[in-house]
Amino acid sequence: SAGSAGGAVAAVSAPPGRDAALVGLTDPTRTVLRLLDTGCTGSVVCWDGGAGTANWMDAFNWTGNTLPGSSSNVRLFQPGVSVVYNNPMGSVEVESITSLSSTLLTIGGGALTVRGTSTGSTLAGGLAVEGGTLTLNGALNAASVAQSGGTLSVGSAGEVAATALGRCAGTLTVAGALQASALSQSGGTLMVASTGKVASGSLDQTAGTIGGAGRLTLEGGFTQTAPGVIDMSGPV
Repeated sequence: SAGSAGGAVAAVSAPPGRDAALVGLTDPTRTVLRLLDTGCTGSVVCWDGGAGTANWMDAFNWTGNTLPGSSSNVRLFQPGVSVVYNNPMGSVEVESITSLSSTLLTIGGGALTVRGTSTGSTLAGGLAVEGGTLTLNGALNAASVAQSGGTLSVGSAGEVAATALGRCAGTLTVAGALQASALSQSGGTLMVASTGKVASGSLDQTAGTIGGAGRLTLEGGFTQTAPGVIDMSGPV
C-alpha cells in the first residue's frame, strides 16, 4: 500500500540563466521540476522585478542583482512591465536594449547611453523621454517614441527607425540617421546636425522648431500650422 512522507523542503535557487517550475503530469501522484533556459547569462541582463519597483537603478530588479553596465545587452521581457530610468546624479552606458510590445521604458532623469557597437536594439514596447538625456549611438528600431521633455540624441553612428515619433517638448538632436513612419511635433526643438539625416513618411507640426544644417526628407503628407517653424539651412 502507498505510504506517506513528511519533512521540511529547503528552498533552492535556480542556477543562473534558468527558471524553475513544478509541472504536474497526467499521473496526479507525480510532479517534475522543469528548468527553462532564460538566456539571461553573460552579457545578457534581464529585468526580473525582484525589488517590486519600477526603478532601473535598483539592482534587485535585475538578474544576478547587478545593474546593467556598458557591455550589457538589456532585456525587458516581462509582459506589461514599466521601467523608469531616473539617475539624476550620474550616467549609465549599456550595449543594447530589447523589449516586448507590452512594456514601457521611461527616461526621467540622468544620462543613459545605448552604445550599439556590436548589437542593435529593438524596442517593441513604448519609449518615453520625459527628462534627462538618452543617447542612441547604434542601430535601434522602436515601435513608439514619445518625448515630453529632456534630450533625445541620435549620435553620428546612430541609425534609428521609429514607427511613430511624437514630441511636445524637449530637444531632439540628430547627428546620424532618423527614420520615422509618422512624425508629429507640438512643441520642443528638433535640430539636425550637418551630418544628420531625418526622413519621415508624414509630418504634422503645430508648434516648436525644426532646424539645422542637415537633411530633412518628407516622403509623404506634410501639415504645418502656426506657430510651428521649419528653419533648415540644409536641404529639405
